[in-house]
Amino acid sequence: GARTSCVDGSAAWHDVLGVSPAASEADVRKAFRKLALVHHPDKRGSAQLPPQDDSDDAFKVVLHAYEEGLRLAAQPSAGTRHGCAVEVRPRPAGGPWLLASGSSDATARLWASARGGSCTHSVRGHAAEVDAVSFGPAASGMLATSSFDKSVRLWSAASGECLRVLVDPDGRDMLQASVSPNGAYILTVASDTVRLLDVEVGACLRTLRGHAGHIFSAAFAPDGRSLVTASSDRNAKVWDVSSGRCLRTLQDACRLKSVAMSPDGRHVAVGSEDSVVKFWHIGQGRVELAFEGHSAGANSVAVSSDGRHVASGSDDCTAKIWSVSTGVCLHTLGGGGFVNAVAFSPDGAWLGAGCVDRTARVFDVGFGLPAEVLKGHSQLVRSVCFAPS
Repeated sequence: GARTSCVDGSAAWHDVLGVSPAASEADVRKAFRKLALVHHPDKRGSAQLPPQDDSDDAFKVVLHAYEEGLRLAAQPSAGTRHGCAVEVRPRPAGGPWLLASGSSDATARLWASARGGSCTHSVRGHAAEVDAVSFGPAASGMLATSSFDKSVRLWSAASGECLRVLVDPDGRDMLQASVSPNGAYILTVASDTVRLLDVEVGACLRTLRGHAGHIFSAAFAPDGRSLVTASSDRNAKVWDVSSGRCLRTLQDACRLKSVAMSPDGRHVAVGSEDSVVKFWHIGQGRVELAFEGHSAGANSVAVSSDGRHVASGSDDCTAKIWSVSTGVCLHTLGGGGFVNAVAFSPDGAWLGAGCVDRTARVFDVGFGLPAEVLKGHSQLVRSVCFAPS
C-alpha cells in the first residue's frame, strides 16, 4: 500500500505540514518536528522508522513548508495591517561579534557583525562533517575544528589559512574539539574517552577515562583548570585538567546530551533527553535549578560569561534563555527548526544558534529578538562559537 509518510512536493505548505492555513507558530513548529523526525537523515534514528529512499528530497519539501509557515505566522493579522502603528525595535546593547559555525557540509564559516553578518571566510579541508568549532584565546587568532574524518584542523581566524592538521596515530576519533582558555590544550573525544592534546604538536598529554557510555559533550571550565563531560551513561563528570583525575560524578536519570560550566566553576548546566535542563551545584552534588519548558531533548546548553543566564537548544525547534536567579524562561527563540547548538558571545549580549535548516542565527539576549540569519551552509549547522573579545 501507499506509505503514510509520503510528502507531496507540489502541495501547499499547510497541506505538507497537515495544519490549517491560519496555523499558529506553535502549531507549525509541532507539525515540522513530527515530520522532520521521519524524514531528516540525522534524526531518523530517534523515530525508529525504516529507511526511505526519498527521505532527503522529502525533508527539503518539509523544510520549505516549515519556513513558509513560520513566515506567514509571523505576519500581523489583517486587522493590524490596516492600522498605522509602526514597530520600533529597541537598539541592541551588545558589541561587535565574530561567530564560527561548523556544518555537515564539511566546512566551517566565519561571520562578522562588522560586515553586516556576512561570511568572511569559508574554511575547507575536512573530508567529512564538521562536528565542533572552537576559538583559541584572542591573542592566538586561532580557530579549531573537528570532524568525522578523524582529524582536528587549526586555522587562522584572520585569513582562513589552515595552520596545522592533528590526527590520532592509532586512527581513533577526534570529535568535540575544544581549545583550553590558555590555548595550550585541545580536548577531543573518542567514544567514552577524552584526550588532552598539545596544541603545537598534537601529542596526547593526558587521557581521561571513567564513562561507561558515549560522551556527547565536553567543555573546559572558564579558568581552564577543570573540564566537564556528559555521557549516554547518564553521568556528568568534572575532571581536573592537570592530573586527569575525576573530581565529581553527577548522576542523572536519563542520557545526557550537552554540558557547560558556569564562570565561577561551581555549577554545571546539563541538557538531557528528558527535555529538562538542570543546573547542578558541583560541590554539593545536587540539582539547584531545573529549567522546564522544552518539549524535546536539549541538544546544547551554554552559560553566559556573567553567570546570569543559561541557554538551551532543543529538538522542539526552539532555543530558550533562562534566568539563573529565578529559574524563569526569559525568552523562547526559534525559526530554524531543530536547534543543534547554542553559544553566548563573550559580553553575554548575543546568543548564537546552529540550526537544522542550514543557518546559523544570532539573537539579542536582552530583548529576545532575532538579529541575523546567517545563510551559506549547504547542510545543517552542528556547532557555533563566538570569538573571544
